[in-house]
Amino acid sequence: MEGKRGVSELISIVLMILITVAAGGLIYAFVFPIVESNIAQSQTCGSIQIGIITENGLTCYDSSSNSVQVEIGRGKDKVNLTGFHIQISGGGKSKSIFVNATANPVAREYGQSAYSQAMTVPKQDGANTYVINSQGIGITNPESVSVAPIVRASGKDRLCSVSASSALNSC
Repeated sequence: MEGKRGVSELISIVLMILITVAAGGLIYAFVFPIVESNIAQSQTCGSIQIGIITENGLTCYDSSSNSVQVEIGRGKDKVNLTGFHIQISGGGKSKSIFVNATANPVAREYGQSAYSQAMTVPKQDGANTYVINSQGIGITNPESVSVAPIVRASGKDRLCSVSASSALNSC
């Protein structure tokens, strides 16, 4: 066995350390951005102050026009709110509509004369009322409404969980 030489123990230890450091660097490079993005989203969604206002009588169902009115208020948060989903439920069905700066064929802001016009989200410490054609979304007897904000975090729009719900009374 005199002519055979093996790798010295010192070289094998150094190689093992280099492989471990390289593997750790690769894991960090791939996992850290994902974790950071999820943390940013949860912090942003957790700090948004948005709710359904029922005191003014503008959150209701108008059976004569088959429309649901929803007044959505916003607190003094510093979140970049880009839109939200309004979910209407009734008769065992639920339908969601997306509200943002674009037009929606079944929703409009209160005071607008026609559907399919651009809508705005509430500004900080403000409120907007939206009118949704319940027949247009296939809900003939709406019973409740809920809202889930959409926020911009880490350069992407993210849908947060439902932040407020309310039963619908007649207008």
